[in-house]
This record gives sequence, C-alpha cells and structure tokens, in this order.
Amino acid sequence: MAKFATIRQRGPLIEVSEDGQHPLTGDITTALTQPLVYTHLTYVRGRDAYDPVTGLTEGVRPERRRLYQIAANGCLCCQKGFRHTLRQILRDHGYQVQYVNYDPPKADTIYRTNWDRLFENVTLRPGQEECLSRIAACEEGVIEAVPAFGKSFMFGVLAMLYPQARIDIVTKSKSVVATIRRHAMRWVPDVGQVGGGKRRVRRVTVFTADSLKHSDFSADMVFADEVHELMTNRYAEWLSRYWYARMFGFTATKETRFDNAYHRMEGIFGPTIFKLNYPVAEQLGLVVPIIVQWLRVSPGFNPCRSLVDLTAKKRHGIWRHDYRNQTIAQAATSFVEDGYQTLILVETLEHALFLRQLLPNFQLCYSEQALDTERRNFFVRNGLMDPNESMTATRRDELRRGFEDRQFLGAIATGVWSVGVSFDSLQVLVRADGGASATNNMQAPGRVCRVDSNGKPYGIVVDLQDEFDDKFHGYGISRYRDYGRNGWTQYSPDGSLRVPGGRRVGCR
Repeated sequence: MAKFATIRQRGPLIEVSEDGQHPLTGDITTALTQPLVYTHLTYVRGRDAYDPVTGLTEGVRPERRRLYQIAANGCLCCQKGFRHTLRQILRDHGYQVQYVNYDPPKADTIYRTNWDRLFENVTLRPGQEECLSRIAACEEGVIEAVPAFGKSFMFGVLAMLYPQARIDIVTKSKSVVATIRRHAMRWVPDVGQVGGGKRRVRRVTVFTADSLKHSDFSADMVFADEVHELMTNRYAEWLSRYWYARMFGFTATKETRFDNAYHRMEGIFGPTIFKLNYPVAEQLGLVVPIIVQWLRVSPGFNPCRSLVDLTAKKRHGIWRHDYRNQTIAQAATSFVEDGYQTLILVETLEHALFLRQLLPNFQLCYSEQALDTERRNFFVRNGLMDPNESMTATRRDELRRGFEDRQFLGAIATGVWSVGVSFDSLQVLVRADGGASATNNMQAPGRVCRVDSNGKPYGIVVDLQDEFDDKFHGYGISRYRDYGRNGWTQYSPDGSLRVPGGRRVGCR
C-alpha cells in the first residue's frame, strides 16, 4: 500500500503532514524528529557550577534542545532548511513526497547568472568553479572548504555572477569586512557596508553580524562568512528573518562548536552542498603541506598546580609562565633570524604583552575592545605597556598590510588575526594559546598554508607539549589529534617523526 506525505513551505518554515491537514503517525514520526534534536552544552562558572563534592567551580551543563515544534493540528513544523533531510527520510521509509511552496514567486531575472562575464574577467582556482556551479544549482546550502580556499574572493565573484540579485554578505569580524569589500569592488562598483561605524546599503552590502539588526531582510541572496560563528541565539534569530532569500553559509569547521549549536545551521542554510578537505586541497595545489613541530615544556614546577578556576590556571600556567614564554620566544627568534616570517597567536592581550617583553622587535596586533581603562592602568603600572600606546582600526590595518608586504618578519597577535587575514608569505605560525578548540585547531594553522608567488614549499606550525599540567597536556593531545585528522606531518621535540595516529618513525 502506497504511503504519502506532504511538505508545505511558507516563509522560513515547513510543515510535514500526511496530506496537508492530518499528521503522520507511527514510527515515521520518531525517524523525522531524530535529526531535529541535539544536546546543547553550556559552560558555567562560579555559583551555578559549584560542586560540593569536588569543590570545582566550573563545568559543562548539557541540555536537550528541539529544533521543531508540533502544531495545533499535530503536524511537525521546523525551519525550511531541514526539508532535504526530512524528504530523504520519508523516501527511505517508502513514502511518496509532495512538496508545496507557498512563497510568492520572484522575477526570473533575479537569479539569472552571467557566466560569460565571469569567465572573461576571472581566473578561478581548482575547485572554485565546481563550488560556484553547486551554488547556482541550489536554493541554499553550506560550503565546507579549507582556509585559503578563497571565500572572500568568492563573495565578489558571486556578486558579479548574479548581477540582478540583492546580496547581503554577513561576517562576524569587523576586520574581514574591508577584505570582502575590497574583493567585491573589483567587479561591483558600489559595495555597501553596515557596521564598523557605517550604514550604507547598496545592491551588494557587507554586514557585520552585530549590525545585522539594521537589515530589512529583503535580500535575494545571503552569504554568511565563517557561518559556524553565527549560530548563537541572537545571530541565528536575525538570519532566520530572511524569509525569501537563498541562504548560503561558508565555513572550514562546520561541526566544531563546543556548544554543538552547529546543528542549527541546517535549518537556516540547508545541508552541505560542497566540501573540500585539506588533503584534497593539497593535491589540487590550493594549499601547501603543513609540518607541525612540537616543543616540550617539561614536567617539574607547575605554576598553576593549586588553581581550579580555568582563567586563573591559564593566567599562571600559560600567559605568565616565564619558562614556557621563554621557550616560545627562543623558537620564534630563531625562525626570524633565519629569515622566516613568523606569527605568534595568543588568546589574550595579557599573554601577548608578556611575550612582547621577550620579543621587543615583534609587532603587536590586538583589538582595542580588549583594553578597557582598568586593564590599561594595570598593564602600564606593571611595565607591560607604554602610557601613550593605543590600538585603532587604522593602526591594525596598517599592521596587516605591513605584515602582508613583509615589512617586518615577526608579529604577535590575538584572535584578530586567527581568521580572515591572508598572509600568503607567512612561513611559521606559533600556537602559543595552548587551547583545545577544535575550530581553532583547523582555523589557526590555516594562516600558514597559503600558496605564495615565491613557491613556498610548506608551512610550519610550532606547538607546545605542556607536560607540566594534566589539563593543559590533555589540551595538547586534542590539538595533536586534530592535526592528525588533517594528515599533517608532526615532529616530536626530539626530532622524530610522528605520523597521524601517534606511531613514531625515524627522523628523516
């Protein structure tokens, strides 16, 4: 006996039913709701996290969250991006599926593509034409591609490919806005910007995520940069207001959010429609091989041994740990003296300032938002900052351009340079943060994998085995495993080669 199901779409939502009126029943309801539930993790500290048994004042609170609702008529409702997954589940269970879209039609010219102009003006890198073709063939989707694939470049190309569509481009990083606009204005004469002190809306407009509230949400197409960063409650709510737009999200790290909120992504942007991992990108010549060199911070004195609070542990075990910082400085100095452009990435301005004391010839880049009056006074009193020192968006852009042009070889930066910058000639990246974020473990090394005009043979990532503390040592193991998943060659401190999986072979 034939089984029937109907998926009806209106605006941002779909309804799944038997015939548009009656709900589906039986085991199929369990199968349909299974991908619409996830465990949300919240990091809690202080009183909310206090455990009287262990004395811990931090922890992770799990919470089951549903991405669907049951309507008054008993039918399942969820965001429209899930329709592809739900339709496939229904078909796998033997249902014939009818799909009905009640959205008002748009003019045929809006999504008409101009491939001739694109190929006349642009030389695409391997994989980019396939990516563009997938976007042109779909109404929504997620593009998973390694750092250095050229996402900022692609946004400008897409604006040219769709000359009649109103396009909103969304990025969380203010510093990336300028990069996206610079690429887009090669082919689009007037690109708007909302955020960063500006509010100019044009056919193609770049929004900072925090300024997305100023959008009228009437765009025909939306391109979200580093879309995994936009899955917070506020950003996801704003993105969901684009009822009638084609939605596309770009990311190199789709499923790495600590809180698991990446599950929301499909509801807004649909499933992955294009994927390019690191080994394939390396084969295509889009990126150079990465070599990871581990340095050992030996067991012995542990400056954070008696501390429980994570921030306090980081402050004394990572940021102000003199021996560890000396190890970083010696390695970075050695690379710069040999002519290697070297970037040290840190988590906090405090750590950057302690490192700068050991590396006075390195330039320092950070966000001015990381420095309030109280912290500035503390740093000045302790000799870490000059009283007249300041950081502005203009100064940060000067540093970025100077580093890109190799006007200086050594730099220390906070997260402002962890994503969204293109230092093609960068040869060495030092991971000084000591963190365990799976997102950072992919994104940060992406700064050093770019192909440059001088034929850079490989990029070097320097990381630290923090053996002095169990927690930080465990974080290092997480980084090691994530590097291994990308197939990166890893050398232990004694110079022997460790291939992914941990097997040691002789130093070659």
